[in-house]
Amino acid sequence: MNLDGLTTDEIDLIKKTFHQFDYRKIGFISHEEFADALRWMKLIPSEEEIAKVLKEIDPENLGRIKIDAFVRGALKFWFPSPQSLEAHLWDAFSVFDKDLKGSISSDLLREILTMNDTEPIPEKEVNKIIKYYENTSDKTIRYGLIIGDWMK
Repeated sequence: MNLDGLTTDEIDLIKKTFHQFDYRKIGFISHEEFADALRWMKLIPSEEEIAKVLKEIDPENLGRIKIDAFVRGALKFWFPSPQSLEAHLWDAFSVFDKDLKGSISSDLLREILTMNDTEPIPEKEVNKIIKYYENTSDKTIRYGLIIGDWMK
């Protein structure tokens, strides 16, 4: 994606995010702050994907990302529309919902979040997610509710 495909509001969001993470007001952020800023914008790349983009936007590995490089890096993960992000989330859940019932077991969600990724979510966070979304009568999670909340 390039800047031409973004709305003014989306560009403003990316730039405001940079400035929020440049809390020292020095004109650049660290590699770690770059990753945190992406996640703050609900872009959830893996550490491997972040490392690949960092090599592109900071080829000398100085550890400093200026705003122009930040924007270019964020665009690598940007969804062209909320609808495409939502479709991506539905597709991801449907991989685990073989019968397309709209729900998966709490145990399966726990496994997905803690074991199936190279970057598992801490058990404490997983417990909060399950507690919030679980239908206690049948121990399932209606993932449409999760997607709806993530899209807010």
